[in-house]
Amino acid sequence: MYDEELEKAMLYYVIFKQEDYLLDENDFVSDRHQKIINVINGLKVEKQEISVFSIKSKIKANQGQVLKYLATLGDYVQIESADSIYNRLMELSKKRKLFNLLQNRTMEISDCENIDILAQEIVKQINEIEHVNEKERTFAQQFSDVVTKMEEDCNKGMDYSLYTRNTRLR
Repeated sequence: MYDEELEKAMLYYVIFKQEDYLLDENDFVSDRHQKIINVINGLKVEKQEISVFSIKSKIKANQGQVLKYLATLGDYVQIESADSIYNRLMELSKKRKLFNLLQNRTMEISDCENIDILAQEIVKQINEIEHVNEKERTFAQQFSDVVTKMEEDCNKGMDYSLYTRNTRLR
């Protein structure tokens, strides 16, 4: 449930390609990557530029090593898009969160007086895990997706004509 190269690729897209994803330290396993994403999130809150140099200035470590490490993040980007990397990283993150949740709640089952309430709580937490970190889509992105889908459907022969009583509108 851990892929170091995937984590590095995601950081590359966030830092160098300025991709904007909802990520937190729990989405990463590596301590180093957790520190980097925390710094990135801090920079976002402060409305500062996200760059190698702004990240380097916030990390309390050997500055030369930090720069060298950040510079190598691009080595782990394959031919995948940022969205594909993000989706794969979120799947691993969700698996870890679900595993930890179930592991922690397993002990409570034997001592539970009302299993229905416990089951509802667990289902609620599972749903929260499922929907955490979903990338918010802007209206423009949603509109673009709908138009793209309509175009694909039209190319497949779907009819999006509007009919009135006496005429057909296109």
